[in-house]
Amino acid sequence: DEFGSYYVLFYNGIVVCYPPSQGTSSWELDVEPCNRSSSNLSQWHSLIFLEDLECLVCASTAGIYTLDPNSQDVECVYQPNINTHQPEPANGVTGSTIRACAWNPQLELCAVVVDTELVVLNTEFIPISMIPLDIDDDNGQDSSSSACVMSWNGNGTSLSLCGVYTNITPKATSLRQVRIYSVLPELQLQHVGLSEDGSGGLVTHLTPPLGWGGLHSSLIAGVVQTQRKHFVALFEGCNALRHGQFDLRTQTNLASTNSGGVVVTVGQLAWNANGSVLAISYTNGAVQLWTRNNYHWYLKHESRFTNTNDGVTATAPVLQWHEEEEYSIRIVCQTEIRELTFRWRVDCSNTLPQTVTKNVANVTEASPSTASNVRSEAEALVAVIDGTDLKLTQMDRAIIPPPMFAQAATFSDAVVAVAFCPNSNMNPPLTLITS
Repeated sequence: DEFGSYYVLFYNGIVVCYPPSQGTSSWELDVEPCNRSSSNLSQWHSLIFLEDLECLVCASTAGIYTLDPNSQDVECVYQPNINTHQPEPANGVTGSTIRACAWNPQLELCAVVVDTELVVLNTEFIPISMIPLDIDDDNGQDSSSSACVMSWNGNGTSLSLCGVYTNITPKATSLRQVRIYSVLPELQLQHVGLSEDGSGGLVTHLTPPLGWGGLHSSLIAGVVQTQRKHFVALFEGCNALRHGQFDLRTQTNLASTNSGGVVVTVGQLAWNANGSVLAISYTNGAVQLWTRNNYHWYLKHESRFTNTNDGVTATAPVLQWHEEEEYSIRIVCQTEIRELTFRWRVDCSNTLPQTVTKNVANVTEASPSTASNVRSEAEALVAVIDGTDLKLTQMDRAIIPPPMFAQAATFSDAVVAVAFCPNSNMNPPLTLITS
C-alpha cells in the first residue's frame, strides 16, 4: 500500500500484514472463518490492493472479498451463484466455483472463470460481460491437470486464458490450449494458440503457467512439458501463433522422476513492466530471470530460496514486478519476503589472455588457441552470462557476432555477475559470482 506494507494471502485464507522495515507481522486475519468447519474448504487465487477503494481484494473458489486494512473488516462482494443469477446449491451440493481470477494492469477490470463461463467484473464487482467456455471443469474439483490461468495484456483490453478445452477435434476431445479474448469493447474469442508453420497444428503438452508481456511486448509465455523436454513456448499476442521457444534449465531434472529425484515444475511466469525480462519461479525454490537479445534467450540471474516442504507439496515462490521500477521484483516464498532491484552494467577488460583454461572448469573452445597464458595488450575480451555458461570471445582475434562465441566456461551453478580485474598483472583476469 502507500505506506509500504506488504500483505500476504496464504493458501488457507489467512491474510498477514508485514509493515516496512519490520521482521514480524502487525496483524493477521482469517478472511473466511465461517467455512473452517466445512469439509470443502476454499482454495485461494489472488490478493491485490485497490488504491481507489483503499482496501484489499482477495478471491477464493467461493467468492471475492474486500478487506479494510485499518479496521480488518471483511465483506463478501461477489458470489458466483448470486451475482450470475444461477440457482443456489441445494441438499449440500457445492454450487458454482471461481476457478481463476485476474485483474488487468490498470486495476479497472477483473476477469473470473466461474465453472465454464468467463465473467468480467468492474470495480464495483458487477458483471459487465460474460461468455461461455468449452473447458473441462473436472467435476468442479479444479485439479492441477485442469487448472485455468489467465493473464492480461499491457493495456488491459485483452486477456489470454490457458485451460483444458473440450470438443476440439474428433481425435482430440480435450486439450490444453492458449486462447485470446478481447474484452473491450466487447468480450469475445479472438485467437486460438496454434503452430507457426502455417499448418494450423495444435500446440500440445502445455501446462497451466501463463504470462503476457508488459505494455511494450506482445509475447505470451507458456510452458510445454514432455517426457524429454521442458521449455517455454512463446505466442504472439496479435494472433496467438507460436513464435519461438527456449529450454528451461535448473539443477534438478524438471520432467523426470525415473532416477528417484524430486519433480521440479514451473510455478509462475511473470514479465516486468516493459516486457524485457521474464521471471520464472520453480517448486524447488529457484527464481530465474531471462532476457532476449539477438534472437537468443539468456539466463541472466538465478536465486534460490529456502524450501521447507518436500518435492510433492512444495510451492513455488510468488513473483510480483514493480509497476514503475522496471527492474525491481518482489519475491514471496515460504520463509521470507524479498524485494530485489537489478541494474544493467557493462564491464570492460583491460588486458586479454589468449585462453582461460586456468581456474575454469569444463572449458570448450570453438577455435584453437596457441598458448595457455600469453597475454595481449588488446582490450577486447567479451564475457556474456548465460546460466551456468560464461561465453567468452577474444574480439581482437575473431569478431564473432552474438549469440555465437569463441569459448564457453561451464560451472556447476548459474553465473550471476562477472567483473574484469583492473590490474593487468593479476591472474585470473576476471572474477565471477555464482548462485
